Amino acid sequence: MNKKMIPLLLAVLIVLACILGFGTKKQEIKNVFPKTSTASSVTAEWKTPHRLWHTMYEVYLCDNNDMILYKTVDDNSVTIDNLKPGQTVTIKIKPYHKLIGKKRYGYISNEFRLSANPKKVAIDSVTRNEEKTVMAISWSSVDCSGYEVLVATDKKFKKNTQTYNVTKGSTAYITVDTAPDKTYYTKVRAYINVDGNQYFGSWSRLSSDDFEYRYVGYTTTYYDSGKNRITNIEIATNKINGTVLLPGEEFNFDRIVGERTEENGFKMAPSFFGTDMSILTLGGGICQVSSTLFNALLLGNFDIVERHPHSQQVDYVPLGMDAAINWGTKNFRFKNNTDYPIKILVSAKDYRLRCKIMTCTQIKKPNVELKVSQKGKRYTLRRYVDKNMNYTTDSYY
Repeated sequence: MNKKMIPLLLAVLIVLACILGFGTKKQEIKNVFPKTSTASSVTAEWKTPHRLWHTMYEVYLCDNNDMILYKTVDDNSVTIDNLKPGQTVTIKIKPYHKLIGKKRYGYISNEFRLSANPKKVAIDSVTRNEEKTVMAISWSSVDCSGYEVLVATDKKFKKNTQTYNVTKGSTAYITVDTAPDKTYYTKVRAYINVDGNQYFGSWSRLSSDDFEYRYVGYTTTYYDSGKNRITNIEIATNKINGTVLLPGEEFNFDRIVGERTEENGFKMAPSFFGTDMSILTLGGGICQVSSTLFNALLLGNFDIVERHPHSQQVDYVPLGMDAAINWGTKNFRFKNNTDYPIKILVSAKDYRLRCKIMTCTQIKKPNVELKVSQKGKRYTLRRYVDKNMNYTTDSYY
């Protein structure tokens, strides 16, 4: 044989071996790593074996000793869908190529663990001590390896930003030192560590320590009717103003305002008696405070726990939307059914009674519609959220 033909012959033999699938069982996937992930899926990719033919891959889900074929892919990546937040999955990958209609497999890979991102964190409260030197941040606990907490003095986290790592997934609380003369902002996200890879959940909504986000805008009513009535309204307003309710906490009008007595500063002013009379009582007029608050809370989709109508028509809110107060018999209560702390701001100035609800976290206002229907002396108030009725109450005048 001509020596010059030997290299050519070897090349032909190598090509034939490749075509016939020689050595395919030496094919093996050794490096699998996450490419992207969400709270419901994870995409993994791996290095493509150096072969002359096109390689395809069978991806298996593993559970103990069981292997289930999940998907066949023709490139070096796969997306595992329909996962729960923080769910970890184990996969194996088996490469193959087709030769004359037959699959020729390489080695099945070792097990590789992947994870969906953990659930988005919701901040429960951001509070500071009286001296404003320490800020406490708490949030809802989720399944994870830990949390990353950012604290800064501006909303974009570009000034005086500090990063804190809370390593225990069951611990959802941290305290940090703060400067008394500054406002602080914070956000939190959870993470999961799996086989040297870190999966981060979405950042929580931006939160601040000073309740600067308006959840329910001003609800305004107007008043006059004498000096004593104005005094009573101002006392009740001052008692309520600044009240903070954490998620799940209940507002109790009587408990916060207190008994209407001379010792508590209340004056004699007109109050309804029966269906056609008015009499002077201590604290007369403060029903306008509870009614104004009631209207704001309706717009915020808060759970109304206790509300009573007046026995006569009032002129400062629409009929059917008032909330009567009488110590010991008629109280007004509601529950903070949001996932966030709220702060009630009320003011009485220039004959205007104004109420708004603030949050320390920017949250979307619900789509609320209020309707009052009349049938004879009965006025029925209905509240709809996204066109679904979730509260109704009757008044008779």
